[in-house]
Amino acid sequence: MSIRICPTARSTDHPNGGKGGKIMSRKLITGLLATLPVLYGIGPQVAVAQELETIVVTAQKRTQSLQDVPLSVSAFSAKVLEDYGMQNFDDIAIPGVHIGTGARNESLFVRGVGSGANWGFEQSVPVYIDGTYYGRARAENMGFMDVERIEVLKGPQPTFFGQNAIAGAVSITTARPTKELFGYVDAAYEVNSREKTLSAAISGPFSEALRARAAFKSRDAEGWMTDVALNNTRVPQRKDQSVRLSAELDISKDLKAYVKYENSDEKQYGRNRQIINCGLVNKTPDIGNYLDRTANSPEDCQFNKTQASSIAQALHPMIPLEGNWGYISKLKYDGGQIALDWDLNGYKLSSVTSSYKLDFRIPQNDVDGSTKEISVINSTDINKQVSQEFRILSPQGKTFEWIAGAYFDHGDLNTSGNGDLYILGNIPVAPALFQSAQQTSRSWSIFGEASFKISDQVTAKLGGRQSEVKKSTVIGLISQQLVPVGVLVPAPFIPGPPGTACCVLFPPFKYVASRSDSSFQPAATLEYRPAKDVMTYASWKKGFKAGGYDQDSLTMPGGTLAFNPETVNAYEAGYRSRMMGGKATLNATAFRSDYKDLQVSVFSGSIGFNTTNAAKSRTQGLELDGALAVSNNLTLKGALTFLDAKYQSFPGASCNPIQTLATPAGGNCTQNLSGKTLQFAPEWSGNVGATLKFPVGNLKGSTQVDVFFTAKYNTSNGQDPNTVQEGFSKIDMRFALSPASGNWEVALVGRNLTNKYTSHWIESGVFGPLVPGLAYQAFLDRPRQIEVQAKYNF
Repeated sequence: MSIRICPTARSTDHPNGGKGGKIMSRKLITGLLATLPVLYGIGPQVAVAQELETIVVTAQKRTQSLQDVPLSVSAFSAKVLEDYGMQNFDDIAIPGVHIGTGARNESLFVRGVGSGANWGFEQSVPVYIDGTYYGRARAENMGFMDVERIEVLKGPQPTFFGQNAIAGAVSITTARPTKELFGYVDAAYEVNSREKTLSAAISGPFSEALRARAAFKSRDAEGWMTDVALNNTRVPQRKDQSVRLSAELDISKDLKAYVKYENSDEKQYGRNRQIINCGLVNKTPDIGNYLDRTANSPEDCQFNKTQASSIAQALHPMIPLEGNWGYISKLKYDGGQIALDWDLNGYKLSSVTSSYKLDFRIPQNDVDGSTKEISVINSTDINKQVSQEFRILSPQGKTFEWIAGAYFDHGDLNTSGNGDLYILGNIPVAPALFQSAQQTSRSWSIFGEASFKISDQVTAKLGGRQSEVKKSTVIGLISQQLVPVGVLVPAPFIPGPPGTACCVLFPPFKYVASRSDSSFQPAATLEYRPAKDVMTYASWKKGFKAGGYDQDSLTMPGGTLAFNPETVNAYEAGYRSRMMGGKATLNATAFRSDYKDLQVSVFSGSIGFNTTNAAKSRTQGLELDGALAVSNNLTLKGALTFLDAKYQSFPGASCNPIQTLATPAGGNCTQNLSGKTLQFAPEWSGNVGATLKFPVGNLKGSTQVDVFFTAKYNTSNGQDPNTVQEGFSKIDMRFALSPASGNWEVALVGRNLTNKYTSHWIESGVFGPLVPGLAYQAFLDRPRQIEVQAKYNF
């Protein structure tokens, strides 16, 4: 649980084990924070500190102080997000939580558990925007505009969120219409990426009963890497526009209606990906110099801000290219919601009806990431969902309180991909790959929790959710190989019929299946309050995530593409306290979660990912955090997480690319991951920060310093030694000036001030099936950022 988590970009040191990955020493961090009062002449003579700001959350569907919630929650206000110019979830850093963009989709892991790179996965840490469930990857950034609050809930959340929230949940609350006229314009310019951001909103009443709000956001970035294969073009370039319209109507004294519509259009050209560790490619004798990195190639295979990736239309007849960009993506979102809230003599009845369409397309993706014309694909991921939830809450402040609800959704998921592959340097070899998958899902659940105050100090809570998920799918693949007869094609190509074609890349198939998964997920919590400002609790929860189908597979291992549900038994104990008259907080959480049949996806090292269920895994650890108002002008905060996340039993797991490469031709390669650490699970991570306020003439000044640090972790489930991210620490700072009225503010923001080159995703198999494990792709985090901000409120 965190009172105010350090708003720092999640980032890492050199992905290949360099010596820059040491954790910043405690002396440096302590010294940095200690110098702030001295810099501005603020010492012991300052006034007695006021209480810390109370952070309000709705993690249990009721409005509560964060200190009163028996969960591990990290909360971010709108101001925290705005202060550091956070544009996406990737910009947020939380101890014990990994957020990043991988090869195919977003990755969100809590305490070492999340969903891998497969479009058939629902997320183990789903996103809820104003109560609406978004279970697909890339949905999390849809609500990142005109936000009121973001809550990150750690651990299984079966009762209140339920739908597949087996590792945690992210709840985003957007800003509502106001009863008074209010508006703002927020502009920012980031120097190194030449990123221009403009956000604006206006809100107010049309009448005593009707209020409305309109919000807009635009972002245009030229990029922060250089693609030397595209005439030193800056990448990744971003062009985003989003709008949200909402209205609130008092139908009667006790009945209120809320309606919203939102639309987002995001485009990206180029990618923050580069080839590293490719010295061994030069030693591949049977391919000649086709893959030789020294043969007329501008690539340096170094982990820096330079990449070389491009494609040519003449060599890719199956993919209609939009220029020779190595990567293009387009994301469109349309969605709306109608919410009704009744106050029935203290009982609160709510109805939330939602509908949205998420359309994500990659018109072209240079799979090998190099200037060599080896492989390019395009892909489409379209998800439509309609959902309905009803909730009723009993009056608060009673000896016996309860909440009950019901949920239903219907979803249609369509994914497809086409690909070209060129494997010989001077011969136009053009295998064509066509894959498509359609999935229809329906789910329903009923849920509730009863809370009984046994005494003034002890409260017992019992809850649960009964869920059922039904899915049906059709997955098909067609592969054509247009290779001249007699040409030698390396494995794993399969000889095809004689005649005009030599080989078939993969055997075609059509897979049709349906399934139904159901589960009851109970939960129990016991709270004890030995003093007014102290709460301890212990809880047990059973979580569930439905099974599904591997929509990325190019083969059918064992004749099936299905994977099973995963379940968890989770135990948590916590201590929450406010001290010194509300001027300090100290919190601790101990947890253990035992997972069975964990759904995992391991990159094969050639083409695609292998999806399976891990037998058993356990994640356990300790979280500490606290804050201290030293004075009215100085506030300190910090958080630390110890995490032990390992497979308890996982024999027969897919090999990593290094192991695959060492396996003799025709051999079956597996590995035993029992006892190995889970993906994105550093043993230690944490942050420290300070906020200092000071006068500057007639203006108010403020300085923020935040440091985020983490130990090393593996970005791959296959335990590839070349995909380890070494530990790191990073510093962010912000200086701001504003008048006493607060009508405007200007600020200078620095993020990643030490300018470390770091990666959040590393994978092998750059050159497809030819040389797995001989080169790697790393996705570079943003280097140093210097941003100027200006905001005007009216």
